[in-house]
Amino acid sequence: MKKNRTSFKTTKNTTKKSQQSVHGFNVDILFDYLMMRADYEGVDFKLDIDFFESGFNSGIKNFFGVQVNNIGFPIWDDQEPEKGFLNNFISWIFITKVA
Repeated sequence: MKKNRTSFKTTKNTTKKSQQSVHGFNVDILFDYLMMRADYEGVDFKLDIDFFESGFNSGIKNFFGVQVNNIGFPIWDDQEPEKGFLNNFISWIFITKVA
């Protein structure tokens, strides 16, 4: 080690890790988002999460205007009821479930 440098002090990691999705991907986030969007728009939502998991596992990457990436995380919504609706939801998810 060079002179005048102190050694790096390691600390115990105290941050919470997000829990693994029961379905193995982020399909639960997509499902929660679409349920919230349907409620906001006053539309009945009678699909279950297995519908989305099955579609995702079959290669579908767009669900009712919501595009997901290769791990099932929603990346944009062509049918947002308001601009920034998906971004606000994602922020809310990270604040309430991850932090």
